Amino acid sequence: MEQKILNKRIEEKKQVKKTQILFQTISFKLDENIFAMDVMNIVEIIFAHKIYKVPNTDSRLLGVLNLRGNILPVYSLKAILGLADSIASDGRIEIEESDKYIIMIRKEKDTFGILIDGIYKNITADEDNYRTGAFIEKWSKNSLFKGVILEDSLEILVVNVDSLFKYIIMLK
Repeated sequence: MEQKILNKRIEEKKQVKKTQILFQTISFKLDENIFAMDVMNIVEIIFAHKIYKVPNTDSRLLGVLNLRGNILPVYSLKAILGLADSIASDGRIEIEESDKYIIMIRKEKDTFGILIDGIYKNITADEDNYRTGAFIEKWSKNSLFKGVILEDSLEILVVNVDSLFKYIIMLK
């Protein structure tokens, strides 16, 4: 008799609601803020090194870097989001490798980098923790974010790569 009850308990545990996974993200730090980006847009994450300033360009363009023979632009996501960015304003040519990371993003046929302060962790966006639409409007008045992931006590804004790419094209 006890074994039947035990089997019933196991069956009840198996009936746990399964949530649908929407997408995988990499979350990253900009100062004390945490943001996320869909991994499907990320080519790679590299240590920041030798970003060369290009004269007479927008301050949001930090410069270019040589990545395996390809010259690629690197932008300051802090400056794009309106956060204070000492690197974008001080005109340094070289960044110490231990300081920052660059997320390399490919959109259509273009590849570009965004400078970040550090990697937080991988987060799965699912129907339980991801909010979009009217919920996002209280955090963002622009379309650079496509949703919010509610993770523990954090509210992590998800960067809309399509909108970021359109914004960067306008800077050129």
